[in-house]
Amino acid sequence: MTLVSESKLSSKGQIVLPKDAREKLGLKEGDTLKVEVDEKTKTIIMRPRVEPPKEFFVNAGSQATSSILRESDKMDERKTKRLLKAIGVRK
Repeated sequence: MTLVSESKLSSKGQIVLPKDAREKLGLKEGDTLKVEVDEKTKTIIMRPRVEPPKEFFVNAGSQATSSILRESDKMDERKTKRLLKAIGVRK
């Protein structure tokens, strides 16, 4: 079901999202919204900005990240060499 509500633009360009819209989207004070403007259709699209849960992230020290970056560089180098070989470029 589509929710249709109206809001009035303030003199500062602010709008208040109607309570029923905030509730349906689970929005609360401090949440961030992404705003897209389609100039062609004069349409504004607002979406809640979704961030991954903090428990998905781990604090990794510079030693761990450096090791991962070095390994990534090696993998990219191998891919590049295979590609060059496949298209007939020889060392």
